[in-house]
Amino acid sequence: MKTRKDRKDHIELTKENYEGLKKITDKSDLKLEEVVEMILRCELDIVEYSAWRRIKLAKRMKIKPTLKFLYHRTL
Repeated sequence: MKTRKDRKDHIELTKENYEGLKKITDKSDLKLEEVVEMILRCELDIVEYSAWRRIKLAKRMKIKPTLKFLYHRTL
């Protein structure tokens, strides 16, 4: 049976970004980690949506979607 390990990632914030996050945590009574996690989840949702749209575009163009086609921002 495979078990899933908790994954901890390291994020470095600038002083300005940290102060902005601190203001948000003070207003919302959330922990700093919870706010950062929410922001990262939103970013992942945006990437997922963009990739989904590009898959639909590739099907219309009748080409095989590559990773570069799906995730490259400048296309």
